[in-house]
Amino acid sequence: AWYQRRVRARAAEKLIAGLSRDNCIRRGVRYLGTATAVHYNVPTVYECLERCKAPEVLSVTLSIAPNPEKGKCECWDKRRGYLFDRHNFYTSVNRLCWELGAADNEKWASCTNLNRVHSGSTIAVSEGLASIKECGYACAYRDDCAAVTYERDTGKCYLKGSGSIGASDVGSDSLDLSCVIE
Repeated sequence: AWYQRRVRARAAEKLIAGLSRDNCIRRGVRYLGTATAVHYNVPTVYECLERCKAPEVLSVTLSIAPNPEKGKCECWDKRRGYLFDRHNFYTSVNRLCWELGAADNEKWASCTNLNRVHSGSTIAVSEGLASIKECGYACAYRDDCAAVTYERDTGKCYLKGSGSIGASDVGSDSLDLSCVIE
């Protein structure tokens, strides 16, 4: 009975991770930046992600049908920076968001510093978030964001630049995104 519950819990966790990753895919959006590489005849956005594995690649865009450049996979040096395409000729993916979605609950828990704030400078504040995971995803869409501090009671998320784990603060948790994607 214990083993079956564990198997079901793992299956549910994988399903949720897949749904989280699906939220990283932007259809009808073309990310821009400086292209670090371009590949042709790429059939899917998943293959595009595989071909753009270099560390400097922060997002990808795949041209899709009926675009005349169908199958063109562009690897970008920015997490986002986009144009909306009213014809839906493009699909883009933020790589950090995608990698965060691959992390299981154990990884998130091991990287979360409970009752600690991050010492980096605050670059933005988001409110009404339900978890440190949501806070981490908000950080993924800012090129200058490296870590977060999340206030559990208020749902406030402080997006942080570089820094380290700072002072003790009951009710606030911090997370360095690089830990989650290692």
